[in-house]
Formats: sequence, structure tokens, C-alpha cells
Amino acid sequence: MMRGVNRGQALRSATPSNSLEVFVPQSLHFRPADLSDVTTLFDIRQAAIRQLSLTHLSECEAAAWAERGGITRVERAVAKDEVRVAVLGQQVVGWLHRAANSIEGLYVSPPAARHGVGTALIKLAETHIAQRGHHFVVLESSLNAVGFYLRLGYTPAATQGSSAAVAMRKQVAG
Repeated sequence: MMRGVNRGQALRSATPSNSLEVFVPQSLHFRPADLSDVTTLFDIRQAAIRQLSLTHLSECEAAAWAERGGITRVERAVAKDEVRVAVLGQQVVGWLHRAANSIEGLYVSPPAARHGVGTALIKLAETHIAQRGHHFVVLESSLNAVGFYLRLGYTPAATQGSSAAVAMRKQVAG
């Protein structure tokens, strides 16, 4: 889907501690999610978990994780917290769920994975979190995404969550 895109812009983190630039196609934009997006976001979550987590999980484990919470989990996130979607052209290709200074979930459609969508969503969230006066972003990374977060400047936290996730954090202000 994003192959062959040669026009775009560099997106720089608004946080002083990270000067990472990521190439973002010009046609990629972000907007708040609304309840009409729930089915699409659920489908992206399902596909991302079932396809992208297989480096660290069996198909059975990935399927069990994908089913946890169901569509009501996505509905609650959109209704209760901040959910931003990444749209390429007219198609939603990724989304991020944030509550206060915590990234609760990041999912990118498998065809759009590894093209800067997830990084752009994280940078957007980091900017919002810093603007709201928080000094740190916290999250629990799935095992397959630890390297992604390490490249973005996150470090493992002193206390760990479950054995299937790694608690991580990054300073964004102060």
C-alpha cells in the first residue's frame, strides 16, 4: 500500500531528548477517532496482532491475545480516552490509544507496517503528553515491539508487567 511513495516530509520529535526524524508520506494525516471508526480499528488490531506478533508468539497465542477484550475494548478506548488514527488517502492505516501519559495501544495495519506510521503516531502522542505537562511516557510493549520502542528512545522500566510485555518509559519533558 505504501510502497513506491517518494514524496513526503520529515517529522521531528517535539521532545528535546530525541532528534529522530522519520519519513512520513505527505498524504498521511492524523485525526481523532470517533465511534464510526470502531470496526476498522478493531480489524486493524486483529490483523496487527495476528500477523506482526508471530516473531515472538505462536499463532494460537496471537489469536488468543487478539480476541482479548473484543470490540468493546476498542469502543471503550474511543469513548473514554484519546485515540488518534493515521489515515493514508482515505484509508485508516494505524491508531494509537493514549490515556494521560500512558500509551495503551499502538496498532498499524500490516501492509503499512515498517513505513513510519507507528513512529509518527508515537511522536504525535509524545508531543501531546509533553504539552499536557507530563515528564514521562509509559507503556507496556509486546515482545515483538521492544526493538521498535528502543529505537525511539524508550528504556525498560525497573518494574515489569506480565511476562508477555515489557514495561517501558521515556522522558519527554523536564
